[in-house]
Amino acid sequence: MQAHADAGVEIVAVTDHNRVDWYPVLRAAGEAVGVYVFPGLEISVNGCHLIAVWDRTEASYDLAQSFLGTLWNPGVSPFEENGDPKPVALGQVLEIARRARDHRALVFAPHSTAKGMGLFARGVCRTYRDVAQSGHVVGFDVKGDPKADVLRNPRDAFGDIPPRWFISGDVRSLDHVGRNATYLKLAPEPTLEGIRQAFLMPDTRMRFRQDLEERWSHVLGAQFIESREPTWPRISSIGFEGGFHSGMQVEVAPGLNAVIGGKGTGKSTLLEILRYVTEAPDPLLPEGDANRRFNFKANAEATIGIVDTHGEHYTIHRSGDDTPARLLRNGSDTDVEVRRRFTVTVFGQRELQELANREELLREFVASQAGPAWETAVREEHTLQDGLGRASLELVQVESALERMEEDAAELKDIEDRLMRAREKGVESLMSASKALTEASQSVATMVGWPGVVTEAVKDLEGTLPAPTLASHPLVPGSLKEQAAALESVVTRATGEIHTAVQVAVDGMDAPSDEWEESHRKARHELQAALADAGIADPKELGNLQEQAAKLTGLVESRPETERRQEELVAQRRQQLTRLAEVRRQKSRETEEAARILTGSVGARVRVSTSPLADRSGLHELFERELKGQNVRSQQLQNLVAHAPAVIAEAMRAGAPAVEALGCTGTAAVKVAGLPPSVARACEETDIPDEVTVEIDLGTEGAENWMPVRAVSPGQRATALLALALASGTDPLIIDQPEDDLDNRYIYDEVVKVLGDVCKRRQVIVATHNANVTVLGDAELVIAVDADSGRGEVLALGGLESPGVAEVARSILEGGVEAFRARYQRYSASEVGSG
Repeated sequence: MQAHADAGVEIVAVTDHNRVDWYPVLRAAGEAVGVYVFPGLEISVNGCHLIAVWDRTEASYDLAQSFLGTLWNPGVSPFEENGDPKPVALGQVLEIARRARDHRALVFAPHSTAKGMGLFARGVCRTYRDVAQSGHVVGFDVKGDPKADVLRNPRDAFGDIPPRWFISGDVRSLDHVGRNATYLKLAPEPTLEGIRQAFLMPDTRMRFRQDLEERWSHVLGAQFIESREPTWPRISSIGFEGGFHSGMQVEVAPGLNAVIGGKGTGKSTLLEILRYVTEAPDPLLPEGDANRRFNFKANAEATIGIVDTHGEHYTIHRSGDDTPARLLRNGSDTDVEVRRRFTVTVFGQRELQELANREELLREFVASQAGPAWETAVREEHTLQDGLGRASLELVQVESALERMEEDAAELKDIEDRLMRAREKGVESLMSASKALTEASQSVATMVGWPGVVTEAVKDLEGTLPAPTLASHPLVPGSLKEQAAALESVVTRATGEIHTAVQVAVDGMDAPSDEWEESHRKARHELQAALADAGIADPKELGNLQEQAAKLTGLVESRPETERRQEELVAQRRQQLTRLAEVRRQKSRETEEAARILTGSVGARVRVSTSPLADRSGLHELFERELKGQNVRSQQLQNLVAHAPAVIAEAMRAGAPAVEALGCTGTAAVKVAGLPPSVARACEETDIPDEVTVEIDLGTEGAENWMPVRAVSPGQRATALLALALASGTDPLIIDQPEDDLDNRYIYDEVVKVLGDVCKRRQVIVATHNANVTVLGDAELVIAVDADSGRGEVLALGGLESPGVAEVARSILEGGVEAFRARYQRYSASEVGSG
């Protein structure tokens, strides 16, 4: 048991010949080292070896011993006197296999091609076909003759039933432990039912070791795996505190996970929270985000374990308050955005339909399957677009500057002409005369106003009268008052005389002042007439014109430098546009390759094709927007945008005749050519992406009838789009109710097959009501949810091999009982009643 533990073998069925009494001892030894031991025995029936294995319970151990007692007559020892095991005495191979099943055992055919003992060895079992097709034997060991024809061409033995091959072989020494083990996908606590389910669904649950491929790759249906650990990125665990799902703690399976439950039990909410926490792109439909916000509010927190593409383990933590998610490793913040380490693809309820409704979403979805090459091209395209945007913005500024310079040059010419004309008219002497006249006018005004100034000064002097009062005191000299009185008399007399003199002066200035005003008016009029004739309405204008001329001269002289910058920007844009065209052609090639890969992966009924650089809707929208309200008919625009963007832009720059040559009428051509240069540049930068077409074959075998998904029924459209979603990428895929609008027969015939293949390399999480998706898709983990008083609860959690999970699935899912019956019927008619 320690040797098996050291070799990484977790499950052992020890099958000694004709005895099972060893089991209690080895079970205890296995438990001590973490190895699960199942009771079993090997028997020889008419020379053909069979193995029977029971569950790890006391009741099953009792059944094994009871079965052993049916193989020989009472009292007969199953061993020869020398200790060799005896062949079974009672029954033939098919009968013994059925008897073992009746005793709740799984029956296997060990070393099935080995000479002299294998079921398919020549001359050993004449009824091998009946045994192989009976369903009583669940697995067939390839050990024996590696060249046996049944390994390459099993149809002769199995008919329409696919064989369930495994690889084992006797362990003759501890050094050989684990060399021939088979990987089975089981629940954490393995059961006999889990082993039976693995052999029932070998496509999804059984693998040979990679180092055995060279020897056994010819075995039809054998699949090999390098490591039992999944190598693809995945969500490993989900936990919630607060919100609708508070308290939920789930270890997520690496393959297919199905969330089941009735309406209002939180299935869609769970998927929308996963979208939110992993920072996947926002929902395409608003109700998705509204659902999450209502059921996962600010006080709710989610912790999601993830494994990235390199197998590194992280934890994502996010609350419902819209703050960014935190990516942690070993409990510490990495300060790295989640999407730099981990991405998921999410389709909320009815979002798959949006792929058919929105061309850009379908194109992006298909192209994204090209992987790193597509992502590299997209990043470079964005870089080039940013550079073109900056260059175009600067060109607009340069062009505006050049337009202003043209206006400045015209204005400068006008100013210079006005100044030259003024000089020719002798404006300098006129300005001197005007200045002298102005100075004389100012001096006359000062003189005429002076008597008033004197009057104000006299009033101020009068304000000092009378003289201050002298206090009466024996010690104050009386002469002080006498002197003050004498001064007061003089001031009073003088102010009276000044008032009289001022009035005389004012009266005397009236006549000469009038004379001056008349002569000044006449002289000013003559000067203004002369200046107006010279083009100067206001003497101040000459100085302003001279200042403007100096400023405009500087601006106009910078034009050559601005024109050189314009040429540099045009050349820069030309190089960027050339590279952008190359990158977009690369994107087109990657899109075409992605479509080819998807078509090869999606199944025979769906195909994806591209029409390179054919979607001109963006170009049409550009001109429709820019020409809005100008009555340019749509047909004219269709004719225009049929040409390459670079051709259209050059024609716009060349003028209306060049645009007319592209199929526009003369009137429309004038309007197009009259658009600003920025529109021509926007035209050059507009992408002409591929048109992506998804088609579905609605014909019958030998009579194909391919139809675009936009032209078929909702169910047929959903069929094609779900197949695309499943076949694309390796990142975790989360889909809410993928069966919406689907034909149930298609789910049965096609979807579950694709699911089985996809989950070999990709994690899928679905919320579903459809039993076929969960049961026939062989969900590794079923999360059955319910709701009570506005809170969710987990009714059952585990694999379909768990009786409790299976029972809940039968009761909740639409067509649950029929799906389980179909699950067994697909693989063996005799299995129908055994589930």
